[in-house]
Amino acid sequence: MRFYEFDQFRIDTKRHLLMRDGGPVAIKGRAFETLVLLVEHAGRLLEKEELMNRLWPETAVEEANLTQNIFEVRKALGEVPGEQRFIATVARRGYRFVAEVRAIAEEAAADDDPAAVDGQSKVPLVETKRVEGRTVIYAGVAAAIVLSLLGTGLYVVSRRPPPVVSGTPSSTPNAKRLTYGSGLQTDVSWSPDGRRIAYAWNRGGNFDIWVQSIDGGDPTQVTSSPGDDRQPAWSPDGQRLVFRSESDGGGLFTADVQAGPVRRIASYGHRPAWMPDGRDVVFMDSDGLRAAFIVAADGGEAPRRILEAELSRTIWAASAIHPEGRISVITTGKNFPDGVFFVADRTNSRLRAVDTSAAVPFGLLEPNTLRSLTWNASGTGLIVGAVSDGVPTLWRVPVEPVSLRWRTPERLTTAPMRAEASAVSPDGTRVAFTNAHTSTRAWLFPFDANGARLMGDGRALTDEDLALVTLSLAPDGAALCYGAREAGRNRIRLLHTNLATGRTTFLAETREGVISRNGRRVAYPLTRTGSRSTGANTSREFALAVRELDGRERLVSRWGRGGMLADDWAPDDKAVLGSWIEQGFPGQTALAIWPIGPMMATRPGRVLVESSGVNFWQARYSPDNRWVSFVAQRMRNPGTVEIGIVAESSNHASTWTRLLEDHVWPDKPRWSPDGRTLYFLSRGAGGYFNLWGVPIDPARGAQAGKPFQVTHFNSPDWHIEPNMATAGLGLASDRLVLPMQNVKGSIWLLSGVSP
Repeated sequence: MRFYEFDQFRIDTKRHLLMRDGGPVAIKGRAFETLVLLVEHAGRLLEKEELMNRLWPETAVEEANLTQNIFEVRKALGEVPGEQRFIATVARRGYRFVAEVRAIAEEAAADDDPAAVDGQSKVPLVETKRVEGRTVIYAGVAAAIVLSLLGTGLYVVSRRPPPVVSGTPSSTPNAKRLTYGSGLQTDVSWSPDGRRIAYAWNRGGNFDIWVQSIDGGDPTQVTSSPGDDRQPAWSPDGQRLVFRSESDGGGLFTADVQAGPVRRIASYGHRPAWMPDGRDVVFMDSDGLRAAFIVAADGGEAPRRILEAELSRTIWAASAIHPEGRISVITTGKNFPDGVFFVADRTNSRLRAVDTSAAVPFGLLEPNTLRSLTWNASGTGLIVGAVSDGVPTLWRVPVEPVSLRWRTPERLTTAPMRAEASAVSPDGTRVAFTNAHTSTRAWLFPFDANGARLMGDGRALTDEDLALVTLSLAPDGAALCYGAREAGRNRIRLLHTNLATGRTTFLAETREGVISRNGRRVAYPLTRTGSRSTGANTSREFALAVRELDGRERLVSRWGRGGMLADDWAPDDKAVLGSWIEQGFPGQTALAIWPIGPMMATRPGRVLVESSGVNFWQARYSPDNRWVSFVAQRMRNPGTVEIGIVAESSNHASTWTRLLEDHVWPDKPRWSPDGRTLYFLSRGAGGYFNLWGVPIDPARGAQAGKPFQVTHFNSPDWHIEPNMATAGLGLASDRLVLPMQNVKGSIWLLSGVSP
């Protein structure tokens, strides 16, 4: 049946919508599924085991997860504690839906047309919030502390249906296309008078800065450097632009709008914004925030770091610059389960929390949902980028001018529009954004790994409808294990594909796995919501799981605050090598070996290398098993990482052999079969990542020559995924697997937005 009605409620199973008296009711995703199961079997006792098997068909979960789901259903229906008006509890057995239910088949209705009102649905979506049960955690190689397009980071991904944010636009703003041409136009910025926009466009093969009138006419090219120029921002007087460039080693530059001279003002930095007086520029350390700086707009002095202690304490999901130049950041990590928004004082010396409770029912602050924040010019509103059903959308959030407290959000865009990289006009009534399509797929290339040569064109291994998240190739190259997000959904699934037969097997709702040397097992990390004696969910717990490809999943570690991220299997397949975090995520990591035995372990069998203030990721055994390569990031300098090698026999070592001191961000080290080359991904002068190699002396475990570039994917239409948190690298003797990305899009304009 499509619809179910009871009391004052109506369920639309097709749209995953719960309504009361015609209005939407916020309900969490798994709780909605629980409600539908109960209603479909109204009057019948559903045993706890049956409910758990149907709600979590492929994963074992604890009974507490079901109890929490029932609590959320009762909450959505308005049942008070002790009341059983809708759901009756049968002690130690299960639950029965006791209200009278009327089932209704499909019915034609005016509001059933998803194209109604200029392509936007009239019916609000259901809110999906934080879930109970397992969650998958993934740590990218280089940093557990930043979510960055240029770096790696720690990801905590809920094992749940995709986050779906709720809400209906109060009005339908008019949308029109502003830019045309092939490639990608993005990073839009408004001129102070609201008559022009500046943006980045890869028309000539790399990104340059262009300026265009919003009333039409041809765009004017401002920069023409050999490296990518992106993220432009107008000066308050409308005469200059500051932008990020990859030329000459990268950094922040300024240029006159009329194509005047280009001047470097900082050798690093991303997402610059002008201070109101036009004399200084505030900027972030990377696209994922860990540090913020202020520098003179005319250059000539070193940037000054601000809010150092406060910004370094957690993972920030998004950041924005208030029109007064105040740093604004938001976190949705484990320490702030409902999301907390912080805004700096006018001197950028202290952060204070802002009330965002009005947005909680809409799901905007869910982990893996929030994408971006942009202030309007008056500081009375934010444009929030969030993911709904896997599609980037824009929301307007009114803000009280003094307290900065959030008011009720208003949704501005819906699918099929994919709205990203937005900017608000000076009068606050128009929003420019990029409507982009991004495809990231695993590609297999014939490759001579010992000779460092591509031997021909590649072919796609994964579907275009699956957004690749991670990949790991079996040691013999016979199979690929990868995490992927389904189109239109945020749920990440771990899949295994036999490259000879093409058979794909679902493994778990998790982000990352590594195939054993004999090819028969996959290890992956899991996480769940922990509980105390009060029954309140207070923290996350982690465990390591192993699944036989022809059998069931089993835990090989006990649940606890710490966790192990598997990167490689030991030669005998009786242990895994990876990153060990003892005190919970995010936290400092060490390289360790975890035994895989009949009994669940509580700690690693041996720690190879650890050092205060350093995180270690992406460990791999050398072919002769004498050495272990890895990536290290010093927590005080998150803008750089290094590749190192340590002896496999090491025990709590604090030093290692460093490679590639001339590379700022080498990542994903992988050994050639003969052990004489260590391959890695690195970002070149043009801003694109490519495959590199460095000669290795296998007797000393040390660099034996200069690094060399292997691939040359330098086009926006065909390049390696730039986000090292989601990029991967698979290598075998005769094949290479890379995450190849294609991005296209243009800038659009929404008019009629409430100021």
